[in-house]
Parts: sequence; C-alpha cells; structure tokens
Amino acid sequence: MDIILQRAETVSLRAIVGIAGWATHPSALRRFARAGQLRIPTKAPLFHPKVVLFHMPDRTVAWIGSANLTRSGYQQNLEIMFEVARGDEVKSWFDAVWSSLPDEIGDVIDRYEQEWRPEKAFGDPIGGLAEAEPSPERLKLLPDGADWATFVEAIGIANRFWKGTDVYWTVDGEGPSWLTTINLGNSILTRGDLADLTYLEYRILLGIEFKREHSGYGLLGSMKGAGRAKEAFNPTNGQSAKVRRRVRRLLQPVIDSGFDRFPDVASEFIGNVSDIEGFAGSVSTRLIALARPDLGVSVNSGSRAMLELYSGVLASTLSKPRRPRASGSYAALLEYLQTQPWYHSPGPRNPYEQMLASCRGALIDAIAYGYNRHELSPQYAL
Repeated sequence: MDIILQRAETVSLRAIVGIAGWATHPSALRRFARAGQLRIPTKAPLFHPKVVLFHMPDRTVAWIGSANLTRSGYQQNLEIMFEVARGDEVKSWFDAVWSSLPDEIGDVIDRYEQEWRPEKAFGDPIGGLAEAEPSPERLKLLPDGADWATFVEAIGIANRFWKGTDVYWTVDGEGPSWLTTINLGNSILTRGDLADLTYLEYRILLGIEFKREHSGYGLLGSMKGAGRAKEAFNPTNGQSAKVRRRVRRLLQPVIDSGFDRFPDVASEFIGNVSDIEGFAGSVSTRLIALARPDLGVSVNSGSRAMLELYSGVLASTLSKPRRPRASGSYAALLEYLQTQPWYHSPGPRNPYEQMLASCRGALIDAIAYGYNRHELSPQYAL
C-alpha cells in the first residue's frame, strides 16, 4: 500500500475499497482518499474482490487473487495472484463498478471511523495453529553481539510468548500487534503535516486505548498520563494545531537522519521537544520509534528494565538527551545498539525479514515488554 501511494504522486490512482466486516482500518481509507480518488460500496451485495490494475501505455495488466492489500497479504501469508496480461475486460468491470458508486465519501469515512472497533475486525490470525516450539514463560535478553539470525529467532520467541499469554496482541499479526501499531503510526508521522490529525490518528500516535478495546495502540508505551501532549495532539478539544506542527518540524531531522548521526539527531529532538510541556521522556521516544522504526527505540515503563540491563545505561537516563558532564542518555542507548550486528547490519533473507529489518529498533519493545511483564502495571498486563 505504501508503494502504491508513493506512485500516486506521479500517476493517477483510483481505488474501490469495501468496508463490510470492519476489516479495513479507517487510516487506510483516509490515506487513499488523500492520495487519489476513492469510492466505497456501502450497500449490498458485499464487495469482496481482490483486483489490482496496472495501466501500461499499450494495455492494462490485471492481478486477481486472494491477497488483500496488506502486510500479511503481500509479505507473510501464503497467497496466490493470477496475472492477466491483457485485462481490458477487467478494466471494463472496474469502470462499471466505479461509475455505480457515489463520489462523495467524506461522511462515509467519518461515520465508519466513529463506529469502528478493532475487536470486531480481528482476532489472533493464527492462534489455532500449533507452534513448533512451546511458549516461553519469560523472555530473555538478546545476547551481546547477537547477529541478525539471532534477532529474528528472538522475535519468533517473543511472538510465541505473547500468543501464549492472556493478551489480545501479537508481534507480527494482521490485527493488534507491534507491527500494526508501528506501521500505522509511521504512516501518520511521515506524511508531512499533523495539522489535520483525526481523533483516531491522535490515539494511534499516543497509544490511547479505550477500555475493553482491542487495538494494540498502547504497544510501545501508552501515553495516557501525558496530559499536555494529549491536549496538544487531541484534535477534538479545540486546541490549535500550532504545537503539532512544531513537533512535526522538530521530528523531520530524525526522519531524514543517516545511521551514523542518528543517536545525536534523536537526542537533539528530545532536547528541543522538551521545551514543549508534556513532550519529554516517553512521549518523545515513542514518536522517534514511530518516525524511524528501523533505528528508534521506545523507552517506557514496560521497556526500561530490559533496556537498562541490555545496554548498561541507567533506566532513569534512557529517555533523556545528552547533556555535558551527565552520564547516560537516549543517545548512549542508541550508540550501544549501533555496536550490535543485528542493528547495524541486518541481513534479511526474505520479504518477511525485510519487514522486520525496517522496524528492528522499535520491535525490541516486544522483547522488552515480555522480559519485564511480571512487573508491569495492570494497564499493560492485560
């Protein structure tokens, strides 16, 4: 979906997306609506085809198959897509459906977002399948000097751990999971402007979950207690978008940073954003992890204990900027990670591991939560 939306900057995009069954995230609908033209079937019969059309200079190529336009559909699941080299008839079908649908969808998305509840859409996608290994009772630290294969194995162990507990999330599932939360948050932060933030997008960024809601947004640390940040990012309370725009401008160097400079750039962001009341500490590191999940790490109440033991940086300093004559900082944590082979030179061997590599910094949170789970506050130990 990201690749298609990037192409929409230079080519025309039309999409028809069904919303029956609550399986399509409202954020995805809004992204399609911003990037191109979107129409949404709202009446019977159920709209359920999976078709992608590519318009060449001399012909139209059609893909028809089982894969939804999701991470699981194109990177994780076993799916099949049949390519029609000359798909003019498929294009005619699409055009007919397109013409039958209303072109005004703003109210449809708004209503859908207001009513959408994750627990209606997803459960554990593979919860009934037998695992090759038993679920561990507690997660272990990554060994110092761990390579990429060891990191992938640790993520697999974390996945089994969470599937074996009494929570509703996984590490890499299509529904509530670390990867889902990371991808949703990243798509919001990297679009360039937070002035038009929706209420749901605000909740995704700050990890705000409703009681009995199965969203997983609180993974990477819930910012329920971050009063000033919540006020500034909540678009429904009448606050100006000025603070959101300022935070986004300060975050741009983090998004653009190369590997070597990343610890200093991330530290500078924490220092600069700390001048805004409510944005220091856990809030700033959560935003860093969502903006740059390949290198950023979220420091929160569920991850501090493991991150301290793993890096040797005092837990009380893990989310602080680098200061003269002060020991410990977020930069020191990242500099330790830069010495680890899995972090500085991952070697993904397939599309699934490429996906893990793109989120490797943020995903260490899945291990950290499990390591410290028995000491977590009740809001995390669900």
